[in-house]
Amino acid sequence: MQDPSFNSPMIATDQRTNGCLSATRQPIFIVGHPRSGTTLLRALLGAHHQIHIFNEPDLFVNMRSAGFAIDHVFSVSDRQRLMQHLRSERSSNRYLNSLDENRIEAFLSLKGETSFKDTFEFLLPRPEEKEFWGTKTLHNGYFIRDILNIYPHAIVIPIVRDPRAALLSTYRKRLANSADCIPKFGREGIAFFSYEAMRWAATMDAIERERSLVKAGSIYRERYESIVTHPEAQIRALCDAISIPYDPEMLSETRRRNDPVLHSADAYAHQNLGSSIDASRADRGETLPEWASYIINKCAGETARREGYEFTAKPTLAQRAIIDAGLALHHSKMKKRLANELNRLQGIS
Repeated sequence: MQDPSFNSPMIATDQRTNGCLSATRQPIFIVGHPRSGTTLLRALLGAHHQIHIFNEPDLFVNMRSAGFAIDHVFSVSDRQRLMQHLRSERSSNRYLNSLDENRIEAFLSLKGETSFKDTFEFLLPRPEEKEFWGTKTLHNGYFIRDILNIYPHAIVIPIVRDPRAALLSTYRKRLANSADCIPKFGREGIAFFSYEAMRWAATMDAIERERSLVKAGSIYRERYESIVTHPEAQIRALCDAISIPYDPEMLSETRRRNDPVLHSADAYAHQNLGSSIDASRADRGETLPEWASYIINKCAGETARREGYEFTAKPTLAQRAIIDAGLALHHSKMKKRLANELNRLQGIS
C-alpha cells in the first residue's frame, strides 16, 4: 500500500529558459526491482490521457554509470563520450534506436555546454500534448536524491513485491523461459536464488536509504500486492498524489492492450499486461519451493521483513545442508561480485 508518512508533492509550472524547456512540471519516476510490477504500474498510469511514462530509457542511470555527476557541465566531447556509453548499454541503446535519427544527430552537433538536466531532457523528448511525463527505470532507485536535486517537485514511486514472487518470476523469465515452471533443486538453482536474493535486498536497501535522506512528500511507495488486489483504490490514491483527476479508463484492458511493450521484443515477458488484473498473483510467492524460500530468507530475510514480508521455509535436512555449505563457501565471492556490479552501476571505478 502507499506509504502514509509522505504527503502529496506540489505541482510546479512549465518555464522556458534561453529557449530550452525547463521541466518544472512534476515528473514521475517509477523504480524498483525487476518483476515487481513496475511495468504494470507504468501501464496503468500511462493509460491516463494526460500522462506519458517512458519505458526503461535508462538514460539517467547510464549517465551516472558513465561517471557524470548531476552538476557536470557537458562539453561537445562529453556528449560524444556519453553517446558511446549509452550505445554500449543494451537498454539505453534500444531506447536510442526508437528515437528519430535527426534527434541523435542534433544532440551530437549541439554547440557549447549543456547541464546534466538539459542533456537528459534533450534525449527524452516528451509529447507536447501530455501534461505529465516520467520514466520507468528500475535502477533509478539508486539515484533518488540526484533525481530530486534536479526535479524538486518530482514524485518517485518505488514498488516492492514479495521477493519470493519477484525472484520466481525472474527465474521463469531468465532461466526457464516458462510462465509456470517450478525451479529444480540443484547447483544452478541455488546459485541463482542466492545471488538474486542479494540483488533484491541491495535494491530495496538502496531505495530505503535514499528515502530516508530526502524530503517528505517526494516518495510514494507502492506494494505490488495492493495494486493487484485493490487496483482502483491504489491508482486513485496515486492520481491524488500526482494531483490529476482519476480516469476510469486507466483500468481498461483494451487500453492496456495498446501498451507499447506488448508490441516490442519484450512482449513475451508481459503476456498478462493486456488481461484483467489478477488478484491471485498477490500470493504467487507461496508457490516457490521451500528450498528456494529458505535461500531468500538466508540472503535477504532482514530486508524482506523490513518491507513487510515475513515467511518461513522448511527444506529437507539434506537440502538445507547443501545450501548452507554452498553459502559458506561462496557468499563472500557473491558479495564481491555484487559490489562490483553496483559500483559500475553508480559510476564508481
